[in-house]
Amino acid sequence: MTQTPFARLPLAACMAALVLSACSTVQPPAPAPTPTPTPTPVLAPAPMQAVALLPGLQQAPVVVQAALPATAAQEPERCVGGPLGLKLPADLRQVRTLGKLVREQAGEVESSKGGTATRKTLVFDGLELGVVEYSNDPARLTVTRAIVDGVEWNSVTPFKVGQPVSAARQLLGAAAADDPELRKPYAGNGYVMQVQSFGGVVTRVMYQCYSG
Repeated sequence: MTQTPFARLPLAACMAALVLSACSTVQPPAPAPTPTPTPTPVLAPAPMQAVALLPGLQQAPVVVQAALPATAAQEPERCVGGPLGLKLPADLRQVRTLGKLVREQAGEVESSKGGTATRKTLVFDGLELGVVEYSNDPARLTVTRAIVDGVEWNSVTPFKVGQPVSAARQLLGAAAADDPELRKPYAGNGYVMQVQSFGGVVTRVMYQCYSG
């Protein structure tokens, strides 16, 4: 039986409807997930290395220059000299004769203005000094550190072994007001100083000096 075009229209329409229905059920592909950026780790700063100091001088020192009397504040503070500095001869050769030298130890050697500069440790009974010896200027005195723990050497520092801690605090003035046992280091211009004590009495005086 021959069909007319009108008989084929409903079938064509149905096929079109089926195609549209099938297409409508196809879901578009899901978008690719956006990668989550990896956070940049925040690194903690590396701890500062402690400067090699004398035993007990590992904490921040208290500045004492501002606490000095007005007349003393006008003078330059130094490791040797000044109101709170060491009391030593200005000539290294004379320092060697202050007492019997128990031991002398040579350390680092550097070039210095046509000669050499040798770091040395001079050990007396009750006194240890770090100095720099210059080959082209043997009289020049540069002190790098000092440890005084003998009463016979009380003349080389205003802080005396065997004296009450209260007397040492008076020399430091207001800077030591909150340090009744003098456990803190104290800084002048060119040095850091600290005392050690036992039973309220000074047993050791230590200096760390700036030597350039």
